[in-house]
Amino acid sequence: MYIQGLITDERENIDPDALPFARKIKEIHRQGLREGARLVEVVKQVKRDVLLGLSAVGGLFSKEVLEALKGSTSTRPAIFAMSNPTKNAECTPEEAFSIVGDNIVFASGSPFKDVDLGNGHIGHCNQGNMYLFPGCASSTSTFFRKKKT
Repeated sequence: MYIQGLITDERENIDPDALPFARKIKEIHRQGLREGARLVEVVKQVKRDVLLGLSAVGGLFSKEVLEALKGSTSTRPAIFAMSNPTKNAECTPEEAFSIVGDNIVFASGSPFKDVDLGNGHIGHCNQGNMYLFPGCASSTSTFFRKKKT
């Protein structure tokens, strides 16, 4: 994904730094997507289990995007809104828990208060950068292919 949506090998004037992340147009057409598809379209079609926010675009994980994550096949979808400062977080824990549900795993790069889920449970949200970023780097280098999506 890029600021102008899903990146494909057909994108004109693509930023050279974004080129390694471009998807093959035939591949995304098979998935029912198109060049420039918005994040919500991608989440709905691909049905991923994790939203990893590193964009510093506050509110990027909109109500639409979070509702689309409900289509995940995971019993515990994960939302990592890692950008900071707080105003740049992709979503708040209140939004994530209230829209997706209290079964989510949520972590943030910004300081948020835990969320009272109203059922005697607390949604914890300050797992923080110290744990997430090294874990992402380690798992990426250990388990994933050369191409990341």
